Amino acid sequence: MTSTRSRLRPKGPVMSCGKRRRGEDEISLASATLAYPWQPDHTITRRTARIVREAYSVWYARMGPITHQLPADKVQSLFNEMQLYPTRAQVSEMLHCAKECADRNTASYLTFGEFCLFATELKRCYDKGIPRSNHLARLLERDGQEKKRQTRKMSKTLSKQEVFLGGSCNPTTWRHDIAIPLLKNLGITYYNPQVAEWSAELIEQEYLAKQSATVLFYVIDRQTRNIVGMIEAANFAGARRKLVLVIDSYKPGQTVGGELISSELAIADEESACFNSNVHEYEELNGGILMLQDLVERQGIPVFNNIPIAINCTAKVLREKLTVQDLTVTDMAQPVKMGHLQVGDKLIKLRQAFDALDSSRSGQISLTDVCMAYRLMTNRKLSVTELRNIVSGQTGNGESTTKVNFEEFCTIVAELKGGSNGVAESEKCFCPFFLNPIIRFIEWTLCGRPLRALPVNNTCLRDVFLAGDLADYT
Repeated sequence: MTSTRSRLRPKGPVMSCGKRRRGEDEISLASATLAYPWQPDHTITRRTARIVREAYSVWYARMGPITHQLPADKVQSLFNEMQLYPTRAQVSEMLHCAKECADRNTASYLTFGEFCLFATELKRCYDKGIPRSNHLARLLERDGQEKKRQTRKMSKTLSKQEVFLGGSCNPTTWRHDIAIPLLKNLGITYYNPQVAEWSAELIEQEYLAKQSATVLFYVIDRQTRNIVGMIEAANFAGARRKLVLVIDSYKPGQTVGGELISSELAIADEESACFNSNVHEYEELNGGILMLQDLVERQGIPVFNNIPIAINCTAKVLREKLTVQDLTVTDMAQPVKMGHLQVGDKLIKLRQAFDALDSSRSGQISLTDVCMAYRLMTNRKLSVTELRNIVSGQTGNGESTTKVNFEEFCTIVAELKGGSNGVAESEKCFCPFFLNPIIRFIEWTLCGRPLRALPVNNTCLRDVFLAGDLADYT
């Protein structure tokens, strides 16, 4: 803020008079909010700040002051403390969109305002239960019914095993060294497809073992290229089987089968790169791993990076007759929820809305502009005085001197959206056709609608997407 210090960015405990106590620890934003006498008098302000208070409490406990940055490797765990479970792909999307909006050189952190906005959006979607598209839901339901109808008889010579040990085979030894001893100690039966001498007759036996196993335990080990294993794991996840997946990601410069998998950055000669089949192999293998993890997490299935932990979770799934999606952080799993949601684009739309309101290009907008956006969102009036209460806990300062930057704008929108759950749907969809394009865009940005329903840059829609090999072929 320019004229007053925002209550959302305290350096120390804030008193009702706006002063700080020197030498004392910071208190939670919830306590600071409750200290203001104005709050019980306003319906709007009573509803606001709930999610932001929770975000601040979690942030301060783990990160300290909100001027600190949240590193990329801690984003997912901090959301988990708020009972929010984004997928790895969703976290990557958040970081990338934050980088684009703030014009940073790196996508390695989130600010407090960005964290609040994403937390609010996830919370809203969880509360409303935003479904996946009807077409995809029908396909999944039909696929599940077809799998149930496939009641192929088991061979008399093959007994049903509880766990099928799939994934990477030779030269990996994770089955004999780690998984099998743990399964034996737990009294869990298993089928091991990795044999000393393989023959074609084992194809039928392996297929029946996959079909009959209660849990499909797959390990994607970086010692092999895992093409078949990744395809099978993705198929079982889509078929809604009980899949426990462990991924050991590839490392730059490592070898696979005695061959160095090269990175694109390691090739200096662009002409020779066209003839080097391994030039993009690391990027392609790593991209395949990320795609597999995204596909699996979209089904609500947690992905592991530790075999013993995954075995213990497998035992719990079998013992308590749970689904893999029922595993929680107490099981040392990484839960995921509603992985089909797109959350990063919300920040980009807010940035565009902020820039549209910032006519002077000063990097700040007035509270009057924020109030206009709120009125368009809910068809309710929000006075500058009420907004100042939300932002700083003080009243009476001149409207023209109070400005907010984009970081503070994100936090204000998070508070307003968090407090508008009781607004009628007719009010949320308030969209007069006579509004000019900028005003309609701001409303579209701030309106609480399912993310999948939002159009994505209609001017860039194409009929065909050309996928496949990225090599320089014509």
